[in-house]
Amino acid sequence: MSIQLNKLERKKQLDFYMICKTFHDSGVHTEEEAIKCKDKLLKNAKIQSGIALVIGCILSLVFSQAAMTVGLFLAIILIYIWIFTYRGRVYVQRYIDEVLKHPDYKPGAEPVKPA
Repeated sequence: MSIQLNKLERKKQLDFYMICKTFHDSGVHTEEEAIKCKDKLLKNAKIQSGIALVIGCILSLVFSQAAMTVGLFLAIILIYIWIFTYRGRVYVQRYIDEVLKHPDYKPGAEPVKPA
């Protein structure tokens, strides 16, 4: 059990490192820029959810016999979109809190890869 938790923690650290590296490479060096990214994640999730709902409704109308199945797949897709968005926003907030607000932060410095 301990080994699995260590693997999960290591994966989370690597995911966070990749987010930091992506932000660094994209030029996100201020809190305002990171907040814009966080807001864009939410906006994109709303757009994706709207598109998924429209497609789901059309498919339900076209395939009325399989409306329940279409609804189930639509629910799974919507859950995936919102979980992905939530995790992304958590990582962006963590980037703001742990990197951008850190007193030793230097905008041009490369993120440190976890050991």
